[in-house]
Amino acid sequence: MLAKMTMMRVREQLIEQTRKERSMRRDLLSPIPTSREWVEQQAQLGDEVAISAIRGMVYQDDRDRKTKEARNAIDAEPNAILPALPQDSDPHVRRCGELGWRVAKNGRVTYQFPNGDETFRDEGERITVGQKGLSDDALLLSCRYSAEKWQDGLRISGGDYVFKERVVRMAVEDGTPT
Repeated sequence: MLAKMTMMRVREQLIEQTRKERSMRRDLLSPIPTSREWVEQQAQLGDEVAISAIRGMVYQDDRDRKTKEARNAIDAEPNAILPALPQDSDPHVRRCGELGWRVAKNGRVTYQFPNGDETFRDEGERITVGQKGLSDDALLLSCRYSAEKWQDGLRISGGDYVFKERVVRMAVEDGTPT
């Protein structure tokens, strides 16, 4: 029993000694910089790659800021159908009845009837149907397309109350989840 108590006391002393030594060593080490801080330090030393990396970080920060601002301003856009929950999505070319499509230089996909009349445009994070004289057929197709793209539900955006009412009415009549 005496040997056991002596061993426990020695063990506790070793544990306490180890804690003190670790604490002293931690205090001697300088804090580890973040990757951005490290790149900035390397750039201050004249490293060309680090300077280029900082420019890339600044550009990326600006792109992220603009994307965030665009998402916040999306509700101010007129006559659009959006996903119920904000999400990143890209425009896609999908078969949608007899509609034809064309892809713009910016990647947006515009769908149109065979006679050339525009129906709606897939901009990735929203489906825009900005025409005032949009036919019921075009509006119904845009609702179906949106429901297929965002199966978790839809949200209607825009300042035009008549447009919102038409979309809701058509979605309910068609059984499209909104």
